[in-house]
Amino acid sequence: MDAITFIRQALTQAHERLMATLSGFFGFLAALLAMIGLYGLNVETYASAPSTSGPTIRYRDIGIDGQYQYILDPHTVSAQFSYTREKQRYGNELWDPTNANYVGTYANSSNTLNHLRARATYVYQAKYGASLAYTSVSGSADDLHYNTGAIPFGNVSGTPNTRLWIAELFWTPIQYVRVGIQYFKFNQFNGSSSNYDGNLRNASDNNTVFLYIWGAY
Repeated sequence: MDAITFIRQALTQAHERLMATLSGFFGFLAALLAMIGLYGLNVETYASAPSTSGPTIRYRDIGIDGQYQYILDPHTVSAQFSYTREKQRYGNELWDPTNANYVGTYANSSNTLNHLRARATYVYQAKYGASLAYTSVSGSADDLHYNTGAIPFGNVSGTPNTRLWIAELFWTPIQYVRVGIQYFKFNQFNGSSSNYDGNLRNASDNNTVFLYIWGAY
């Protein structure tokens, strides 16, 4: 074998290896999708909407969300998350007892609310799946707004703090039909894990099993 033939064969083999590597890399990118976004809201509404008069509430939200997805038959893995921080500012009539038109809806002139959600899902052969989700809500203490004795949604802590897990199993026998079961587990509800409403009701008393069947057409 002369030198020129040897070089040609080496270059051909190197080119084939490079093309195989690139094909695998771009195939992986095609199977892997990730997205991240930002969002916001700034709006002022009437407290007694749809009325167009009276005290107002201003909402200012900022948030981030994202999604990851891996699709390569027979496996599909996806994950989503979102976090929103909201600032609420109230007209004087809603919180200031010295105001002539005071209605006593809030104890504070403003409150914050934080909402975190996350979920991961695995599906096999586009039929059998499982997911686990987590939700957390926290915010400012406000006795007038949150502190009520109504069962089962009473609140003696004066905060909205709630933590929840949701586990799910599902089956898709055909493309447009799904059968599933979900379990909702509350670690905290309305600011407490125990006696959150002052009537000895615990967060775990809200745990729920949900069986469903849905179809789309």
